[in-house]
Formats: sequence, C-alpha cells, structure tokens
Amino acid sequence: MQRRQRKPKQPSTWVDFLLGQFAAAVFAVPTALVLWLLVAKSVSGIGPSDTLIGWGGFWLILGCFAFVSVFFPKAFPDLLGKIWEALFDLKR
Repeated sequence: MQRRQRKPKQPSTWVDFLLGQFAAAVFAVPTALVLWLLVAKSVSGIGPSDTLIGWGGFWLILGCFAFVSVFFPKAFPDLLGKIWEALFDLKR
C-alpha cells in the first residue's frame, strides 16, 4: 500500500497575512481593553485619587499584541489563551 504524498505547501500571500492580522486584531482588542481596565482599576486604588492610566496604556498593550502577532504569529494564539486563562483564574 502506497502512502499518499502531501501536496506542496502553497506560499503565503499578502492577503493571507492581512486576513491573519485582522483575525488577530478581533481577539487582541477586547483582550487589551480588559487588561487595561484591570490595570487602571488596580492602580487607581493605590495612588492618589487623580491617578489614572490614560489611553496610552491601552495603545501600549495593543501595540505589544500587534508586535507579537506580526513577528511571532505561531505564538500569538497561545499568548492570548494564557492571558484569558489567567484572567479566569483571577476571577475565581
């Protein structure tokens, strides 16, 4: 019995890359927003009453997610999965 030969892998196109980045953004934006809200809430309780992490903190977290999704696309889903697992563990 002969083994089936695999088809050669098609090279990725820019469209594939852009669709992957769009999918990553769909999951990264809510995750960054939740992380930003949790950090801003915890910091505002520690410092003076006017302590607040501005929108710059949100954009920083989102920028980190974008960096990981572009340069480490295989690790990005694992990273988001670990973050959500940690958030659910914190809730318990």
